[in-house]
Amino acid sequence: MLITELKSKETICSLTDGKKVFMINCHGCREVYFPLDEAEALQKELKASGNVTGCITTDYICNPENMKLRLEPYMDEIKAADLVLVFSCGVGVQTVSAFLEEMTVCAGCDTGRVPGFQGVTPLEYDLGQ
Repeated sequence: MLITELKSKETICSLTDGKKVFMINCHGCREVYFPLDEAEALQKELKASGNVTGCITTDYICNPENMKLRLEPYMDEIKAADLVLVFSCGVGVQTVSAFLEEMTVCAGCDTGRVPGFQGVTPLEYDLGQ
């Protein structure tokens, strides 16, 4: 099982300083304890800077087909950005990065592992079927 924690405000501001940003929030896995209140407060501050091209809140961006369908309506806003800031576990960040391979994609959260559990994207594995 995974758990997410918002990166520090200083870290996120150092990534976004002077850049146009598109933000993606993933609320798919409630068990990763997404820091919703903290993320919304920080994103409100980023939006006030006037450098945010758009923001989407969706679920399960770790599923490539779902993520692609969710992002396609926002591609103009995404392309207008210098970087995409993803607030999710690391699996979601990697899936977005693979889809937007021409763009800079940064994680807004750190992902930790809870011993005894494993978070995986089942689409990546051949189960012999």
